[in-house]
Amino acid sequence: MKTFSHVSLSPRALASAGGGPHDLDACRRGTLALVAAGARIPVFVGHAPGGTADGGPQWQGVDGSLTVDDRSPRPVGWLEDVTQTAAGSLAVELTIDDPHVAQRVAAGELRFTSPELRPQYITPHGERIGPAIAHIALTERPLVADQLPLRPVPRGWGEIPSPRNTGEPLMTTHLDPAAEAVDALAPADEAQQQSAAVESDAPAAAAASHDDLAPLEPTSAADVFAARQRLADRIRGSKRLPKGLRERLCQAVETVQLSGDAAAEAMLPIADAVELIEAAVPAHWALTDESLESPSHPQGEGFFQAAGDQLSDDDAARIAAEQLAATGFGPR
Repeated sequence: MKTFSHVSLSPRALASAGGGPHDLDACRRGTLALVAAGARIPVFVGHAPGGTADGGPQWQGVDGSLTVDDRSPRPVGWLEDVTQTAAGSLAVELTIDDPHVAQRVAAGELRFTSPELRPQYITPHGERIGPAIAHIALTERPLVADQLPLRPVPRGWGEIPSPRNTGEPLMTTHLDPAAEAVDALAPADEAQQQSAAVESDAPAAAAASHDDLAPLEPTSAADVFAARQRLADRIRGSKRLPKGLRERLCQAVETVQLSGDAAAEAMLPIADAVELIEAAVPAHWALTDESLESPSHPQGEGFFQAAGDQLSDDDAARIAAEQLAATGFGPR
């Protein structure tokens, strides 16, 4: 068994459908909820047949046995954890149980992942959970945007808690002895090549993206969600910000990029901040003292004294609305 990590799905992959980081976070939470309910998310070589229900989660009974769907391909491994990077992408950690497939991944034959997303699952207890990852497909080429190859979990990461709270380590740093075995009868050069194939990392890519270079562990999706909640609560509780500005800031919190450190500070570009404030600040804030001192009507206040009795109710209402709009307090 060997564990690999991969930045599997970025917000850009969902942009054409109007999705974003919040949708990926919902998928992450749904997937972990399935795991907590007793499901295991399988890893396949390639996708299950399209347009079918094949390749979904396999449910774990009280005795630890799995309810295997006979229609599904044979799982070669399992999804152990899913997190969200600081840039909003989904990062997956997979254990590959099949030694042959693990060596194919290490050798660069299977270099990418493709998560199958489903809107909802019903657990054996009748609970509806979703959206969630149905399965992870190992592929020879990237099927979604912004992917670099799989990489083995680096040595020295130590044990990572199981999402099922079993207390067992999910991260392994070596293949099983059977997979590491080298043919003793093979020539020396061939034996060295076999050993190197087992220990080799995924092939290096020609270019790197921010998501793949950023470590997965400092900012978990739970930290990101908590940071967004704290910031939104602080904005809603502010008595010194206009209501419109508070509403727009809370909307921005859902998509604003967070720093990757433990503090998880929100980073809103200055240009975006200017646009947001311009859309929210009341118009009367832009009026000068001189403009407020000038008569509200071009003909002066005497206009209403002389012509007030001659105005219809509709005309009076229209003029009053124009006056109110000129001060910045009326409908915009």
